[in-house]
Amino acid sequence: MVLFCQCVAMPIVAVPILMTLALYAFLWYGVSMLLNLPIRGVGIKWLIVCLFLIFPLSGTVFGQTPTLVLDSTDIRMDHGLYNGVAGFDIFIRKKPGIESVMLTEPSGAHALRATAWNPVNGNERRAISGVIITGAYSQYSIVSSTPQPDEQFGSAFHLFIPSVVIYGNPTSPIGTVYHDIDTASRINIRTFDQKYADPNRSRFQNNHYTIGVLLGSRPLPTYIPPEDLDRISIVRDYLQEILGYNKFLYALDNDSLKQFLIRTFREKDSEK
Repeated sequence: MVLFCQCVAMPIVAVPILMTLALYAFLWYGVSMLLNLPIRGVGIKWLIVCLFLIFPLSGTVFGQTPTLVLDSTDIRMDHGLYNGVAGFDIFIRKKPGIESVMLTEPSGAHALRATAWNPVNGNERRAISGVIITGAYSQYSIVSSTPQPDEQFGSAFHLFIPSVVIYGNPTSPIGTVYHDIDTASRINIRTFDQKYADPNRSRFQNNHYTIGVLLGSRPLPTYIPPEDLDRISIVRDYLQEILGYNKFLYALDNDSLKQFLIRTFREKDSEK
């Protein structure tokens, strides 16, 4: 059950198979008519059954649910840093009808997961068929059912994508995949009309974007050693506590701020 939970887009597989069966049934029917061959009931049954199943499934795979569709004006992205882990913050407008959001890899077959707990999505829950899942291969899924007040959007879901994400599991065809996230990375923001990103109890919509497109002109921070990230995180938390809000930090260029702090730390170290 836990491993099955990783497959969040079964209709994507089912529809092509059914379409192929329907095509064969249709061709068989056409050839039989042209050659005046006797038409057996089984061929007509295959055609009817396959077409009957294709239409509802294709609405999920190929159609769009307007209330769940996101455009670029519904999304804001910036650099993020939590517990010494660098990555990207994504803020998604809470639109009427959207009750939860989840990140998947581009095909939509596997949910993206962080490798460790973080304060943004670490306590969020995810469900399959109404049951909250807690297994190792669903832990730390990048999901949110908790919109928060937001200056730009009024209310928004907040997701954090760490610089390294994981998806899949040991028994899946792709195995367990660790993937580095950068500006060229493609992601799927899946929106749901029910809480907990439950694909079996919700209607959902895939929204594909590239990190660099969402990030815009903001530069990707240069590599920072882990020991410096830890110290920067401490200073950032201290400044936030004193200021009481994030506006000061977000008004600065994050890369420049980090490089300034790194130089300051190293100068202090050299004086010891």
